[in-house]
Amino acid sequence: MFLLSGEGLTKYSEDDRLGRFLSDSALEHEKSLTCQQWLMDSAAKRYATSSVYSDLLETSGCRILDVGGGLTTIQRVLSEKHDCTLVDVLAHDTEESVQTFFDAAPNLAVRKQDWLDVPSTGTFDVVIANDLFPNVDQRVEAFIEHFLPICGEIRLTLTVYNNFRYYQTRRVNGDEILYLLAWNGAMLRPVIERYAGRIEGFSADIFETKSDSIFPNGRHVIVTTIKGDQSR
Repeated sequence: MFLLSGEGLTKYSEDDRLGRFLSDSALEHEKSLTCQQWLMDSAAKRYATSSVYSDLLETSGCRILDVGGGLTTIQRVLSEKHDCTLVDVLAHDTEESVQTFFDAAPNLAVRKQDWLDVPSTGTFDVVIANDLFPNVDQRVEAFIEHFLPICGEIRLTLTVYNNFRYYQTRRVNGDEILYLLAWNGAMLRPVIERYAGRIEGFSADIFETKSDSIFPNGRHVIVTTIKGDQSR
């Protein structure tokens, strides 16, 4: 477990291995994909994403479940090296660009659905949720409980706002306007602390960091790996 820091970003940027990988490996149609553009526009996002994917891009033979990973060169290359399944609602790109991506990545299994609808059968070596919890999806505890029994490890990048932040939203199945408070470290800590014995280098203090953020919106990102029940 570690916090993405300014010092860490500076060290990462000396090499920017994910930036080089994307520049060298991207197919032309992938360059216009929303998630790919987000990565190329932000060294901090590449630093975070590299923390959970880079070793898998250099190895082969694993069974991977990538939840909410979006469509980028990373997912295509993972599918060429591993048995990789992407679970994502695919909200960011046009149907045409999505189909073009799939045509170029025939080995990538895709489930366009909520992760909670993925059957808890079979096993995975690695389950990944990058930049999803608890800011986009607040069901982080349910996610961990759902996948721990069927995986070797869960890799997470967890977002907290230790400044006051909220969102005005609208229910998709109703007329209500909802105000959702972004989670701070004090809210996330007791959830993750339950799994402290499964996390190498667990630190309770990391959740309430006062350090400067490396992201323009002031968020802090914690990278953690939780050992699953299928760990070897």
